[in-house]
Amino acid sequence: MARSSVFDPVENFRFLIDVSGFDGTAQFMKVSAPKRNMDEIEYREGDDSPVLQKSAGLAKFDNVTMERGLTSNSDFCDWAIECHDGSKGTAQDPVYRREMTITQLDREGNPFKKWRLFEAWVTEFRPVSDLDATTSEKTIEFVSITYEDFVQESI
Repeated sequence: MARSSVFDPVENFRFLIDVSGFDGTAQFMKVSAPKRNMDEIEYREGDDSPVLQKSAGLAKFDNVTMERGLTSNSDFCDWAIECHDGSKGTAQDPVYRREMTITQLDREGNPFKKWRLFEAWVTEFRPVSDLDATTSEKTIEFVSITYEDFVQESI
């Protein structure tokens, strides 16, 4: 049977997270992709044809969520505290905002796609998943990151 494609699609289970100000890369088991949404503006005047005119409105970005097994690493916990502590930086220069990069790797571990998130900061941090003595699951740390824009960079 003939293949429909010469190349296999890249798997989504190899990726790296880099955050400015952190040593090395952050290890996570699950990361949502950055997402841009555009508001849709509809407009019509009374004597126009019965078709709405549409144009692009404001851009919005969904939060990136990340999950990892609980370890002694406190980098994201420290960042969350920094974000929620109003005494750090100023409104014009908030020190809690960082640049974050999500890099998707191919099967051999080489960079395949890269997304750079600008003005990122922690909006939600859950240090442990719900504790349950009747399961044998790992304890999971959850982080939600908001950002103001992102770009896909060439590799």
